[in-house]
Amino acid sequence: VNYLVRHDQFHDFRSERTESGSSDLTSLTTIRGDSVLPVADGFALPITLEANLKRHEDRRNELTLGHRISAARDRFFATNYLQADIGFGGDYEESERAWGSLLMNYRIGSVMIRSDLPYTLHPDPALDSFGVIGEWDIAPDMNASAGASHRMDDSVTTATAGLNQVFEGFALGSSLSADTGGGLFAGVSLTYSLGRHPWSGDLRVSPEHQAQSGGVAARAFIDRNRNGRFDGEDQPMSGVRFIADGHNHAASTNEAGEAFLPALPLYRDLGIAVQRGSVDDPYLTSSLAGYTVALRPGNYPQLDFPLVPTGEIDGLVMIARDGEETGLSSIELQLIDESGAVAMTTRSEFDGFYLFELVPLGRYRVRVAPDALDRLASFAAPDHEVELSDAEPLAAGLDFHLLADPNRQPAAPGAAAQERPAQSQPSAEFSTGPPPAE
Repeated sequence: VNYLVRHDQFHDFRSERTESGSSDLTSLTTIRGDSVLPVADGFALPITLEANLKRHEDRRNELTLGHRISAARDRFFATNYLQADIGFGGDYEESERAWGSLLMNYRIGSVMIRSDLPYTLHPDPALDSFGVIGEWDIAPDMNASAGASHRMDDSVTTATAGLNQVFEGFALGSSLSADTGGGLFAGVSLTYSLGRHPWSGDLRVSPEHQAQSGGVAARAFIDRNRNGRFDGEDQPMSGVRFIADGHNHAASTNEAGEAFLPALPLYRDLGIAVQRGSVDDPYLTSSLAGYTVALRPGNYPQLDFPLVPTGEIDGLVMIARDGEETGLSSIELQLIDESGAVAMTTRSEFDGFYLFELVPLGRYRVRVAPDALDRLASFAAPDHEVELSDAEPLAAGLDFHLLADPNRQPAAPGAAAQERPAQSQPSAEFSTGPPPAE
């Protein structure tokens, strides 16, 4: 279960997030719980419970209780949402209302079928209306829709159809509807927004709602001097895409290495990182794990993503026994940088092969971990010095042939494990040769 408890206190403050009626908010308290209910093998129901309490300067209070549960199976998705609104305090009459909505989606080929059944539970239980609509893509930037809905209070049925096209700087839409009450409507919409380009400051025309949504201006480049800044001989990278809020974003960088990621969630932390598979050169990787940002409407943070060249180091860990060399598995190897710190670690495979990948270019020392040697009962191996550069990014065949060391005494059982930090994982048992056949 994931819990969230939050309290906001306001003093003479009003914004698009806190504005609620004619009286300013003095506080907003939120309690939320998210969990997943296992129903059967491979089938679970995500569930959310949330309570919000708003207090106003005129002593009016608004309590909102919400509940959402979802289900998905193959191409079918359903979500039911329940909400109770309670108003009390101040000079206002107490009010209570409970309502909900059942949303269902089902994909048939390229057509997404959506239906909505809003209903009222209190004070007068009733099904408010029901409707169904189909949406499909005609082209990458063009989509169409058609549907029908029926209102229960006046028994009016409405049929609708729409066509939308997104262009580089604006979106154009058309809609048509007719109902059994004699109503007929036709409309054309033009959607665009104006804003400053986050990098150049030039006027930017966009089909997205820039003033009502969050976004990020990202820039990717090869960091030649490895200082983390775009300067000198650094080279912009085109075609780089990003992960935003845990999802692959469709935007990619242009020839200047710049990309704009629109329509992102507001007022909460979300992560922005490079999609590793979007970088053409497999030896280029972001020197940053990513950013965590909290967005506001119309505010677009500028995030630099330096890409640094990397290389690989590989070899074998071998041991001589009975006149033959055999690969050692589960041996920890360490990559030591020029400052003497452990930059990376890895373990040998069943045949003794080890690999360090995505290693930033530079000078390193490769060694078998000292505690691994202690557990090998008086065997020792010399370290390897290596330099990875633009001209030589790969260092292969750095093998370790373990030899008897007359100056090393076998470690007492458990001694090496006691010397390691508490957070270290226990060493695996060492073995030689391939794994046993199943």
